[in-house]
Amino acid sequence: MIEKIEREANDLAFAIILYTACDLGNDKLHANEHLNPRARQNVVFEHGYMCALLGRQNVCALVDSDVEFPGDMSGIVYVSFDDKGAWQIAVAKEMKAAGLDVDLNKLA
Repeated sequence: MIEKIEREANDLAFAIILYTACDLGNDKLHANEHLNPRARQNVVFEHGYMCALLGRQNVCALVDSDVEFPGDMSGIVYVSFDDKGAWQIAVAKEMKAAGLDVDLNKLA
């Protein structure tokens, strides 16, 4: 994925990072307790990479319900995925705030 991002970097204006429950994990202190749904580690890395490449204001993380947020990424925009579609408006507003031409009236 990183190679593709590097190839296409000049054409990127905004990134949406999908945090889905693909892994399970916990910190060392709670390793024997319930494991938390997490995004894969490469997703967290690519999220940080996109923030460095585009700037935090041009990156939005769309987070599935019950997925653990990375603790060290404060100041990052996270939008909760919901089955009613409110996430679409939230992501569109972030894209608009980043200077992209987004017509909120065209959202389904």
